[in-house]
Amino acid sequence: MKKPFYHDAILATCQHKHLSVDEIFFSLKKEHPQIGIATVYRNIKTLTEQWKLIKVPVWNSWDRYEVACEDHAHIINAHGEIHDVTIPEDLLKQLHSLVEGKIEKLELNFYVS
Repeated sequence: MKKPFYHDAILATCQHKHLSVDEIFFSLKKEHPQIGIATVYRNIKTLTEQWKLIKVPVWNSWDRYEVACEDHAHIINAHGEIHDVTIPEDLLKQLHSLVEGKIEKLELNFYVS
């Protein structure tokens, strides 16, 4: 199956960042002026379904997206700032011991007022 043209560009844009769809769109628009917002939404949806992008819900703001990488948590404050936090190895082991199958995807977000 052929990989859509914009997948790599979206993944590169989101590397080590937490970006909204609009931020991704305007960043891509600089190098790809022909791109439309619907194309960005479609590609983000596909990449999220493939677990290549992670959606980070933010209170009172637009969701953010980041490239899927090692398991980590997010601390999200009332201003929408997102901080990555490493999950301690002993906690990961404990979580894995609680389930029979393999944990395919781990999302852990802390919302701070």
